[in-house]
Amino acid sequence: MIRSLKSGHLLILLEILVAAALVLTIVLVLGNQVDRGRTADALAAAAESAMADVSRTREGKGWELLKYYGIDEDGTDGFRLLLPETNMDAAELCVVKCRDEASARAAAAAMKARLEEQVRLFEHYGVEQMKLLNAARVFSTGPYAVLIIDTRAGDAAAEVLRLTGGRAENP
Repeated sequence: MIRSLKSGHLLILLEILVAAALVLTIVLVLGNQVDRGRTADALAAAAESAMADVSRTREGKGWELLKYYGIDEDGTDGFRLLLPETNMDAAELCVVKCRDEASARAAAAAMKARLEEQVRLFEHYGVEQMKLLNAARVFSTGPYAVLIIDTRAGDAAAEVLRLTGGRAENP
């Protein structure tokens, strides 16, 4: 078929293919842009609004972010941490705005390790807590790392992703 095309037609076909590839690249790049202007507090507030119950949590401090996740608050652009009021509960929310996407992926991996640790602690006796842990979501999107332990974690994660315009990357 290509031999039957004249050289002018071949050039036109090549130009069309290059233009299509350029348009596709632009769409993919713009479609994956994450709103980096949000604060960790704003994303956490959106998640909290969709969570089933945050009344059993308390505000976590920077030293607890380091203790439970191995994340130094000085290496972030902000965080919001809600921890269980007692060690008999598993409800938790952690949103960290990192300096870059690689740091966010690393923070999400640390959050996944925290989730796995909580599952090991509750799996043989905490039936109600296992409902929360089984519904949990942990992901990164752009410079943000998020852990939501709640029965409505999927809805809360959707709110975070709606605000950022990104998509979840699982650790």
